[in-house]
This record gives sequence, structure tokens and C-alpha cells, in this order.
Amino acid sequence: MRKPLASLAAILLLALTLSACQSNTVSIKGTQISLTYETLGHEQVREMAAEADRIYAAIKKYLGRPDAEKIDITYRHGGSTRYSAIFTESRRHIDVAAAIVTPEEVYGVLAHEMVHAAAGDAYLDNLFLSEGLALHIELAENRWSKDGSPENANEDLKYLDELALSVIEEHEDSSNPVQEFYDNHDVFRVYLDDDQQKDHPNRGDAYYVAGSFVGYLVKWQGIKKFMALYDSGNFEKVYGYDLGTLASAWRTAIGQPKEGRKFFPVKRRPAT
Repeated sequence: MRKPLASLAAILLLALTLSACQSNTVSIKGTQISLTYETLGHEQVREMAAEADRIYAAIKKYLGRPDAEKIDITYRHGGSTRYSAIFTESRRHIDVAAAIVTPEEVYGVLAHEMVHAAAGDAYLDNLFLSEGLALHIELAENRWSKDGSPENANEDLKYLDELALSVIEEHEDSSNPVQEFYDNHDVFRVYLDDDQQKDHPNRGDAYYVAGSFVGYLVKWQGIKKFMALYDSGNFEKVYGYDLGTLASAWRTAIGQPKEGRKFFPVKRRPAT
């Protein structure tokens, strides 16, 4: 179950200020974020802004990015519904499509985009690492402890592993789906077909594999080491193994029962 929203006292401590943008639009400014929400009442927007503020602060702390800049969020009823949400770095802005994302679902969606805002681009703009990290944290968005780490997200992350296993079964012709998606940035993007934006046919599969693989690395060696990989792209230097070895270990690990799972079951010498 989702943790209850911040209390009124906590909201007041955030020193939120209210300003009217339009008759049906409310804008709230917090310590980490500002939120503009169309067609919602002031108190509901205050609560949403306080929770978004808390989540972004926790994500910054967890990723070791305390100096990440503030962000603006717009929960929009009109406009494009091509994306449920999208982060634009140049504007430090997250645009959320209310036609797709309900108020109950918004925090997971925001957490995903907040990771992009806090972490910045991965080494050489590697989308496998950045989207994998965002999806991994999205599933833990409502499980943040006081020390800034996700708690009790094992069931959600186990479900992601199951999705990744189904992708492996469907891609029997590929000996290494991690390597396949790690090297193919286009699979994470949309493309034009008869002037219509469409997903790459393997886009969902790529997200599941990336999220599960990143989650495996984080659970095995911790977020600090993963962020060193995120910033360097050097698997051998950070983990002592090449990508192929780690991918094999991941495939074996996620196929094991949850209880007694070994995080590094592949016995191979570290890369030199």
C-alpha cells in the first residue's frame, strides 16, 4: 500500500506558496519542485506537491546527487497524449498527461522522470543505463526510508524480473538480450511511420531487461557502485567483470527462486 501523503504540518514546513495562474489552474512552489496542476482544488495540489517534493529529495539523496537543480512539473489536461510524461532538461520540466496518468498513478510516473532530472545523462548518453535506472526506481517510488533508500520493493522488482524472463524466452535467437539492448539506443526511442510517432517494436522488452539488469546490479553491489558505472560506462573498472559476464550472471540469478537467490552465480574470472 502507498504511504499516506504528508501531513498538513509537514506541508506547512515545506513553505509552499500558492499563486493562481488561471481560474482552473493551481501552481505550488516547494523546496525541490514547483507543480502546476489544471482542474484540481488547492488542497489536493498542495498534498501532491508535498509528496512530489519528498520523493525528489529522496531520489537525489539515494543517487548521491544532492546538487541536482529544482524542477517544474505540469500535470496537464490538454495537449499531446503521446507520452504519459516527459522530462525536458533544457527547461528542467516534467510534463505529465492527465488523460493517461491518474492522480493515484502520478507518483510512480514522476519518480521515473525525476531520476532523469537528478541523475543527468549516463555515460555517452547510454539509454539502457538511464532508462533502466529510472524504471528500477519507479517501482520503489513509494517505499523511501528516512536514509533515502527504497524499502520493501522486492515484490515489485521480482515482477520486473519475471517480465525480463519472458523477454528472454521470446528472444531465443538472441544469446544476450542485455548486450543487444545496451548497444541499440534506438530501441528506447519512438520513430516516424507515415508521419505518425510509434514505439520501436521491442521498446517495452528493452525497458524490462534494462530495469531488471540495473536492479540486479544495484541489489548485488549497491547504488553507489552503480552510479560509478552510470558516470563512466566502465564495467570492468567498477565491477571487475565485463558486460557479457554480468549479463550471464543476471540471467542465471533472475531465474532462481526468490528465496536463497545467489546474486553472482556465474564462476568466471574477472575481466582484465
